[in-house]
Amino acid sequence: MNCKRIAALSLTAALALGLTACSGGSTTASNPPEDSAPVTSQSTGETGEKESLVVVTGGGTFNPYSYTDEETGELKGFEADMWNELANRLSDQYDVSIESTTFDAIWGMLDSGKADVAACFFGINDERLEKYDASIPYAGDPVGVAVLPDSGITTLADLKGKTVGVAAGSAALDEMEARKDELGCTVKTYEAFTEVIQDVVLGRIDACANDIIAIHSYNTTDTDLSILDEKLTESQVAYFVRKDDASAAKLEDINTALQSMLDDGTVAEYCVTWFGDDLTVNR
Repeated sequence: MNCKRIAALSLTAALALGLTACSGGSTTASNPPEDSAPVTSQSTGETGEKESLVVVTGGGTFNPYSYTDEETGELKGFEADMWNELANRLSDQYDVSIESTTFDAIWGMLDSGKADVAACFFGINDERLEKYDASIPYAGDPVGVAVLPDSGITTLADLKGKTVGVAAGSAALDEMEARKDELGCTVKTYEAFTEVIQDVVLGRIDACANDIIAIHSYNTTDTDLSILDEKLTESQVAYFVRKDDASAAKLEDINTALQSMLDDGTVAEYCVTWFGDDLTVNR
């Protein structure tokens, strides 16, 4: 099976540390003190008699999902594009506003009623579904293995006898620990994925595992790694709302607009723009 060469993206390594938190990690965060969760907001509709729909996403420098442009103060990224377009398609029914806050405060804002929708490329899992209702999936977030192009490793079976580096706390670590005996490989844990990438490039370990978007983010012309076609695992990505009648009604309208964006290729276009791949094929 041939490796798929990653398209080079110019994202800083420090920002990508947060990427593994989206589809894996903690399901909810307690509502932090107000002074620890700064919120910025941008309106996407006109104020009128329409129902309000408040969407909360990650702010600051959470690129490529959502981040604040330092020059204009404008929220940009995949989720910003998604919700600007969703706002357009929901404009007959809702006055949509997008608010950004620290990543760990997103769930607290949803729980407290300060927001109606949590939107930061969150993966669907049983723990989240116990507390929240999810939209239809709009993308997949695969976890894969990356190697040097000349490594000779082209399938997961080729990892036998090899050492795979994984960042602590990542979804990839859980998957590799569960499958290391089956694959016959050694798993080496690092504090940060920057260290993992460095050791692959220097030949100290044979491969690294992480979610595909994170690997894209670290990959540059100097670390042109290849991702194996065969993925370790994959989670579906969705938007989340509270479990109540009002939220259920809003979710139905969101799903209708979201499906139209999937059908006409808009979501796929945004995926390619921000992640380098059409992740809608994996949902």
